[in-house]
Amino acid sequence: MQQKLLDFQEMYDSYQRYIQLGKKFDGLAKDFSNNKKKKLLVDELMKMVITENVKRQPAPKKLRQKSTSKNKVKRSN
Repeated sequence: MQQKLLDFQEMYDSYQRYIQLGKKFDGLAKDFSNNKKKKLLVDELMKMVITENVKRQPAPKKLRQKSTSKNKVKRSN
């Protein structure tokens, strides 16, 4: 049962991310229809893509080790 809840939470979070991206994209489309500036549209789209790609990359090993060691210290206190 616990695993089902975790799976559902992950699915919900991913759908929320897609909804957020859709809203950003819709806002960019509206702005473009108002001002017809392609350069501004492309710049904002590239910022969105770069941001999403950074989120998808795994954390470097050093950062992961530090964060897990901090969690271990906190738990033992």
